[in-house]
Amino acid sequence: MIAEKLLGAKNFPPGTIVISGKTGAGKTMLALSIMCETILEGGNAAMITTDAPPDKLIETCKSIGFDAAGPLQNGTLHFLDCYSWRVGMSGQKERTGIESVGGMDNLNALAIKVEELLKTKPRVVVFDSVSTLNLHSEEKPVLRFLEVFSGRIRDIGSTAIIIVELGVQSNGFETILNSTSDGRIETKLDEGSGELVCCLRVAAMGNTRHSTKWTRFEITDKGIEFKEPDFPAPPLPAFFSR
Repeated sequence: MIAEKLLGAKNFPPGTIVISGKTGAGKTMLALSIMCETILEGGNAAMITTDAPPDKLIETCKSIGFDAAGPLQNGTLHFLDCYSWRVGMSGQKERTGIESVGGMDNLNALAIKVEELLKTKPRVVVFDSVSTLNLHSEEKPVLRFLEVFSGRIRDIGSTAIIIVELGVQSNGFETILNSTSDGRIETKLDEGSGELVCCLRVAAMGNTRHSTKWTRFEITDKGIEFKEPDFPAPPLPAFFSR
């Protein structure tokens, strides 16, 4: 389990966790893997998608060994589709577990849809990505929207995985988002043995003790597989061990 590998805990702590990185660094696959694990462990999950249609994400879940059909039908998985509006398909028929929004340029209307989504009491909510949302609205209203969203996530004791594409928004936006989040996971592409490999590190995670080293991972038909099996936590200060 990803939380156990990274933090030595069964689940990620409640609150908002930012996963940042550039294109191709594995952000979406990491978030989807966390979402799928949550459902397999008996929890509810939801995804707000701005960068891909739900059908593509369902197929991606299948490629890592998770069949989303059952969870969509029984209500343990929900999608809020913001992508179809971007490509002119917002009028398509909605299906069980999948609801679409009329646009990302109206944050008040989007907030109402998100609030309805949170009534399903998801343990994990993936937001992929706020960078795309930011392209369709001004930064200040988007930050305010995310502030309210984060507050509601904390209120219901859920964990929100917020994906950020580095370099798309201003440095100020990224700084504010990072400073107001409860945790940060950074991703990057590294060249090893002549090929690009995905790497991540937990830069911050509330009061949880964790390693901050970069660790390589790959995406397999069973989900995320870490190249280094152990994630030892940093040693306690000397006065704790007396």
